[in-house]
Amino acid sequence: MDELKRAKKMYESRYRINWKDRSYMWHPRNPISFVHSQILDKRVIQAINRLDIELVDQKILDVGSGYGRLIRFWTELGADPSNLYGIDLTLHRLQHAQKLLNRAGYACSSAGELPFDARSFDILSQFSVFSSIFDFTLRQKAAKEMVRVLRSNGWLIWYDVSNGKGGNPKPITRNDVLALFPNLELQFSCPVFSRELARIIKINVDLAFLWERLPFVPKNGLIMVFRRPD
Repeated sequence: MDELKRAKKMYESRYRINWKDRSYMWHPRNPISFVHSQILDKRVIQAINRLDIELVDQKILDVGSGYGRLIRFWTELGADPSNLYGIDLTLHRLQHAQKLLNRAGYACSSAGELPFDARSFDILSQFSVFSSIFDFTLRQKAAKEMVRVLRSNGWLIWYDVSNGKGGNPKPITRNDVLALFPNLELQFSCPVFSRELARIIKINVDLAFLWERLPFVPKNGLIMVFRRPD
């Protein structure tokens, strides 16, 4: 099966939210989804504050924007909705995002063929897209497209699965990411999400937040922030 068709089918089935079914782990009201979102948001804010990344008046593209949660998160931190854009493979997710924030721009497109001019954006964000791409050539193509649309001194804010047994999602290691973006400068790196986090969340949500703070606990995810120097 073609890689794009496989990924689209996966998003339309495995990652399609039934808003009445809170047992689905990525439903916003499911404890697993809630804890992951809280931890990720906190780490991202720490990263952009440490690097003094401005969001106001910046043109931002979220690659693989899904239901639009990250786009709405950027607005909460000061970004202008009219400067926000999202691309995704699945139309129903884009339609949901647009209903919630219709001043942002959305396009149904692959990360490997971004429908934007070169150097169009000050900031790119990518959360959990590359671990959903199994084909190495498509990963390379998507990375080149992201660099193409990023302006000089622009930022790439990255999160993805970096450790695990493979399969679906397919982890992408720190060295893999560095190899995909050789001309970008790594400014920040932080591991997130302990391997036992989902199991601990089912026991006690508050305990899960404490567990995640322990420095010796192995992590499965990685936040990275790059800057384009030229």
